[in-house]
Amino acid sequence: MFNARRLAPSDGNVFTDFPRNRSGATAIEYALIAGIISLGIVAGAGALGTAVQTTYDGVATTVGNASK
Repeated sequence: MFNARRLAPSDGNVFTDFPRNRSGATAIEYALIAGIISLGIVAGAGALGTAVQTTYDGVATTVGNASK
């Protein structure tokens, strides 16, 4: 695909070339989105794990009391 920005002349100055350089910006954005989603999954799994633990503790107590 043709990219006119790559053909644009550069004056060699890092400070003036940096704002025009967009390579890698999309990859960084996707990495940030993936990181946020991962944090949500970890937080949700932690909350779900606590709920499941509470449920199994209740079941274990009930079964333990019934077998006495």
